[in-house]
Amino acid sequence: MSRNSAPPYEDVIYGFAKLRTDHPILDLLVETHCRQFHEELDSEENGEIELRPQLPIEFLIRVMLRYSNLRRKMASWPKIGDLNRCDYHGHTSEKERAHCQTNKA
Repeated sequence: MSRNSAPPYEDVIYGFAKLRTDHPILDLLVETHCRQFHEELDSEENGEIELRPQLPIEFLIRVMLRYSNLRRKMASWPKIGDLNRCDYHGHTSEKERAHCQTNKA
């Protein structure tokens, strides 16, 4: 694992399968994933996308909890009221988005 990337999923899968649940290396895998992961790191070429379904549920839960903890510490993290509802409506054009009734409420 390099200093500038998230841990490879193969390492995460292996670590969570072989180490005690309280082993500090598992905390390191979670922490580095939360700090370094970018979607662009996963590709079909490097095999990461294929490994996503094999990620241990314990890893995913720890990542979820760690992100929650990090969000609480970040004053600039967007609040739910800052979200644009239209981002989740699936509008097919900017015109449709501009005429969305949700934005007028």
